Amino acid sequence: MIDLTNLEEIATIDPANTYKTTSLANEQAKAAWEQVKALPIEPLKEKVLSVVFCGMGASIYGALVLKALFGEKLPFPIEIVSDYHLPYYVDKSTLVVLTSYSGTTEEVLSCAKEAKEKNANILALTKGGPLADFAKENNIPAYIFDGKLNLSSTPRLGNGYTIIGLLGLFNKLGLIALTDKEMIDSFAYLDTQLEDIKSEGLKESEQFENKIPHSIFSIGKIMFVQFFFHKHLTFYRF
Repeated sequence: MIDLTNLEEIATIDPANTYKTTSLANEQAKAAWEQVKALPIEPLKEKVLSVVFCGMGASIYGALVLKALFGEKLPFPIEIVSDYHLPYYVDKSTLVVLTSYSGTTEEVLSCAKEAKEKNANILALTKGGPLADFAKENNIPAYIFDGKLNLSSTPRLGNGYTIIGLLGLFNKLGLIALTDKEMIDSFAYLDTQLEDIKSEGLKESEQFENKIPHSIFSIGKIMFVQFFFHKHLTFYRF
C-alpha cells in the first residue's frame, strides 16, 4: 500500500500533481480575489430581474456556492443551465453568466451566442479559449485567469479561481456585498484548517487500500466547507 505521508510515493501515482494543487487551493482563492478586485468593472446600471448561470461540470461550482450562500437574500431568481440553450424568458433584464474553465465548452459558447442575440447582460469567467475571445470582442465584463496555481489543469481543482472569482465578479457588479476584511479573514481561517483537512483525508483513505488514494481528493471535496465566512454564513458542501 502507498504510504500517504510520503510525498515521493504519492508522486508515483499522481502524475498530474493533484496533491500539490489541492494544497494550493487557498492560494488560488487569494489570487482570484485580488485579481478580480483589480478589474475595471463597474456596478450594473440596469436592474437585474433574473440571473442565468451557464456551465458544465466543475465550471458550475461557483454558481452552486453563490446560490447556496446568497440565494435566499437576492431579489431575483437564479437558474442554472447545463445545456445548449437559454430559457425563453432571457432578455435585457437578465444577467447571463458564462462559466467555462477551458473556454471551449460547446454548450456555454452556444448560450453566449443566444445571450448576445437576446441583448442580455453578460458576464464571463474562463481561463481562455473562444469564450475569452467572445468576451474581449464584445466588451463583456470578464475574469480571465491564468490558472498558474492549478498545477493539474483539472477544472475541479481550480475552485479557487472559479468560486472566488465568481463571488468577486458579483461583488464588483454590486449584486452581493463582500468586504475585503471578510475575505481576508476567511482566507486566514482556512490556512489554519488545512492540516486538519489533510489528516481527515488520510484517515478516510485507509478504507481504500489498493485504490486511488482518497486523500488526494479530500481537500478539493471539503475545503470550502469551512472556507467561507465561518462566523456568519452557512457552510456549503459539494
